[in-house]
Amino acid sequence: MSGNSSAADDLQVLCKPCHSKLTMSHFRRITESSNPEEWAKWKWLAKRASVKKPMLLCDFDDWEDISKVLLQKRQDVMNGQESLF
Repeated sequence: MSGNSSAADDLQVLCKPCHSKLTMSHFRRITESSNPEEWAKWKWLAKRASVKKPMLLCDFDDWEDISKVLLQKRQDVMNGQESLF
């Protein structure tokens, strides 16, 4: 395997422990001082994952249903079939 390609001729079959080991070998440790932007993103995602009340619309359990309704509304507005307001 050469690099991080998903080309069919570059894939290999691995057992779960070997896959985990290979995946983790590509991880890099970050700190607030070494990678402030990545650290801030991690803090934000950790907060989203730990709160009891969803922070974003897509965090709700029924997001799949909500997203379908929103997509349909958007398509209706774009096609002139419905007003935005």
